[in-house]
Amino acid sequence: MARRSQGSIFFLALKNSLLIATITAGVGVALYSIVAYVLVSRRAVVAPVLEALCWLPHILPGILLGLGILWLFLATPLRFVFYGTTWGIALALMVSDSPVTTQAFRAGYLQLGADLEEAARVAGASWGYTYRRILLPLLAPIAGAIGLMNFGGALTSISTPVLLYSHQSRPLAILMLEYSVTGELERGAVLGLLITAIICVMMLIGRRLGLQLSGQQ
Repeated sequence: MARRSQGSIFFLALKNSLLIATITAGVGVALYSIVAYVLVSRRAVVAPVLEALCWLPHILPGILLGLGILWLFLATPLRFVFYGTTWGIALALMVSDSPVTTQAFRAGYLQLGADLEEAARVAGASWGYTYRRILLPLLAPIAGAIGLMNFGGALTSISTPVLLYSHQSRPLAILMLEYSVTGELERGAVLGLLITAIICVMMLIGRRLGLQLSGQQ
């Protein structure tokens, strides 16, 4: 019974970790690519405020950021949707990733310049079409690299989700911490190796896809 219970806890934590990492990487890349576009275009009045907010998580420790998001969940109706769920943990991790992700996309937009977008608009293309069919494909290498970084960061993060998880949303990193605190160091070490192996596999897959997209073998 104990082995079966430990097995079910492990597989639930593995499922939670992969789900959290996938949401953090995918939604984060889509969201912050748009935020970076707004910052580069400078057409929005709120661009300076938005840029300051994107840098804010950089100066906050992970545990403090998690505490702030916990207060946000508990003090608003968001607690019914995000508190103690994998979506809530993914949201907190996306917020913590905002400085690096936004600045990476911002650098990519600055390298592209405004000529492509202006040419597309002269040809009658809408902003959405230009963004999907021109800008994003050109920024695909940056998006892939940022996605892999966010995926790996979500798998290994402890300080940010430590105040936000529940029994049903516990990720592998938190389970590893619990094993370490309770003296089950062997199980904790195994989970650490497993997380490292998952990240290595994702990096190898990303490298392979990158070589295929660039036409190399």
